[in-house]
Amino acid sequence: MSPFLVPYAKLLPVTQWLKKDIPIVHLGLLAAVLVLAYFGLLFRSSALEGLRLKSADVYWQIRNVWMAPPPELDRLLLITIDDESQQRLHRKWPWDRSLYAQLLDRVTPARPSEVFIDLVFHGESVPEEDQALAEAIRNGPPVLLAASIGGQGKLAEPLPILTEAGARIGLINKPRDPDRVVRRSRSAVFYPGMETPLYAVEAMISAHLKEVGPEGIRIGEGLSIGTKRIPSDPSGSGQMAINYLANARQIPTLSFWELIEGEIPEERIRDKVLLIGSAREITHDIYATPLGLMPGVAINANAILTILSERFVHPVPPVVILVGGFFLALIILLLTHFLPLPRSALATAILAAVGWGVGLAASFMDFRTEFASTILIAASAWLTGAGYKYSVVIASTLRLHRRAITDTLTGALTPRYFQLCIENHTAARRFRKQPVSLILIQTEKLSAATGSRSWENILNDLRELVTALQQFRGRGGLVGRVTEDRFGLFLPGIAFAQAKELVETIREKLGRLADRVCYSVISSEIAPNRLGRHLLRYAEATLARAKRKGWGTVEIFDPTRDHAVIEKAGLGAGEGALAQLEEVAGEMEEKNRALQKALEELHRANEELKASFLEVTKSLVMAMHSKDAYTAGHLGRVSRYSARLAEVCGLPEEEVEAVREAALLHDIGKMHLPDEILHKVGKLTDEEYGIIKQHLEFGAKILDPMKFFKPITTILYHHHERYDGTGYPHGLSGDLVPIGAQILTVCDSFDAMTTNRGYNKPKSMQEGFEELRRGAGTQFNPEFVGKFIALMEKEGRDLAGYQAA
Repeated sequence: MSPFLVPYAKLLPVTQWLKKDIPIVHLGLLAAVLVLAYFGLLFRSSALEGLRLKSADVYWQIRNVWMAPPPELDRLLLITIDDESQQRLHRKWPWDRSLYAQLLDRVTPARPSEVFIDLVFHGESVPEEDQALAEAIRNGPPVLLAASIGGQGKLAEPLPILTEAGARIGLINKPRDPDRVVRRSRSAVFYPGMETPLYAVEAMISAHLKEVGPEGIRIGEGLSIGTKRIPSDPSGSGQMAINYLANARQIPTLSFWELIEGEIPEERIRDKVLLIGSAREITHDIYATPLGLMPGVAINANAILTILSERFVHPVPPVVILVGGFFLALIILLLTHFLPLPRSALATAILAAVGWGVGLAASFMDFRTEFASTILIAASAWLTGAGYKYSVVIASTLRLHRRAITDTLTGALTPRYFQLCIENHTAARRFRKQPVSLILIQTEKLSAATGSRSWENILNDLRELVTALQQFRGRGGLVGRVTEDRFGLFLPGIAFAQAKELVETIREKLGRLADRVCYSVISSEIAPNRLGRHLLRYAEATLARAKRKGWGTVEIFDPTRDHAVIEKAGLGAGEGALAQLEEVAGEMEEKNRALQKALEELHRANEELKASFLEVTKSLVMAMHSKDAYTAGHLGRVSRYSARLAEVCGLPEEEVEAVREAALLHDIGKMHLPDEILHKVGKLTDEEYGIIKQHLEFGAKILDPMKFFKPITTILYHHHERYDGTGYPHGLSGDLVPIGAQILTVCDSFDAMTTNRGYNKPKSMQEGFEELRRGAGTQFNPEFVGKFIALMEKEGRDLAGYQAA
């Protein structure tokens, strides 16, 4: 490969993957339909919408555990009318208004920033008590009183005496979602008779704390306080989503009775907004929120915090939801298509978990997210993908089955399948005593094509014949190919007389082809107890009689006339049939013996050829090294060492012989090397060493044409590999190097070290052993080194013939 192309070779697996038949369009359409169907169902299903809302609340609850409330919470103080206050003050509910006047009088010296009373004082009580409350309002800090819209749309507002005393009015209505959870606040209402809108309590308190006067609160496309616009609900209802930044336990709270009977904690009240409201279940002022049950006054506190901290709830754009859902569904559909179901289920769970984590992270940034859609879309996509995958498998299986049983040239059933269908149908119809008929048609053979009747002409005629037969097969009928030139029309439930009439109709239908075919007709009605599963065989015999009479002939099976056919088929089995079977068995046995003898002769000739080629090759090697006494002796010694070591290592006999022969021929490739390099005395240059390394490839090319030398060639080609992978030609390591090559490497290296090569001093046997031990694990297999040393210590002198001192 060109060096320029090497970096791009890494892209090959990608391009091959892209060439696969990936049904991306189908899966993309499935993903789009799935997401659109989900969101279409969402708008119609209150249960599904409730599930989404609840899952979003879970995010709010997790966030509340990990995030501290904003610092603006220190500007608020809840004064709760709780059960303990009811017990200590011993007052009947609703309490006297003079009690609230008393509370205002007690907290006024502590100089709170504002006091909000979450009670609607709209019904008249004792005049003196109303007067006392009005006086307390007039002499106390700024007071905000609650107004509410009742169930019939009627406004309940405080008594005029209280508003005339300086109390402002704020709307306290908080709409509830279908699951009865408060998540939004109504910013303002326009009520008949009012010059200005009635703003929500949180808007008026926030404006007061931001030092914005009443004229600074405006309502247009949304609520604005000063220069700050408050985001409204996307539905256009003018409602603000409440960001629940603190639960009921995190909001600073004092009990109502503490301010009536105890000391006033001025440091806790000074410059704070006091939110006074009921926290008793009996007053029905406890509501469900994303953070659990909360009194209405605590909900107002969270609405105020949302505005003061400017941490408004951001809805996720619908486009983001649709696109994200689409790609989530598409990825899961692709995973399901390419991975096994358990792995795709695990991948889907991981993706759903990642989506859940992304939604949680978004909730920390005040986005209103939910995970129910992620999980439902992921689960639906996985189920849809699994169903699609297996529907594709089933469809592919059906297509393969159809191709397997259909003749590709003509469209008829294949011969074997056609025969099986006839046998099954015949057995079933005979059991139910219903007739079956078979029409066989003989045509021209494709192999009989001549100049005037080409192969294409005959094939077109065959296809035309099959198409015509398909029109007459009726319900349950079959059109199949019996042989190259025979086609059958199987007609279950058709009587013999109908079958004969149908042949004439077919002849008329075929037109010009009618005189190029002949027909045979057979029916189970003719001999119901004798035909059985041999219906097709009798029809073929009858068709042969029709063919002898000429094209256009129609022959009817006659069990009396076709007695010989019955005997040939094996029905009415008698001595003749048994003799015929014995004769066939004898012929088969004789043919098997002849075939076995031929195979044995072929094997013997192959062995002789192999031995002859090996001897010629050995002679060639010896002739090549006849001028080099060292090389000739080296090959013999290495061959003896290698064969004996292979035996010690427990290799089979044929592998031992392969090692012996490979050792004799392992340097045959040096025939192609220049003599000046091969016999050079002294160190080789890098270029010369590169030429020397080519002798492995040359040797393999010499032996490669003879396939029976394959084991020898493998050993020869790899005997310069090293155990640590730093050898050549391929840098194989460990057991990837063939065992025969590992054995040859040890023996070849030892003999080279311990014999006189003319330009180096030979090592003694013990010095050679030490060199082998040093190379164990790097150049040599340690196991073979140990076995070779033990072998040489025991038999070395005999194997070597002579040894250097």
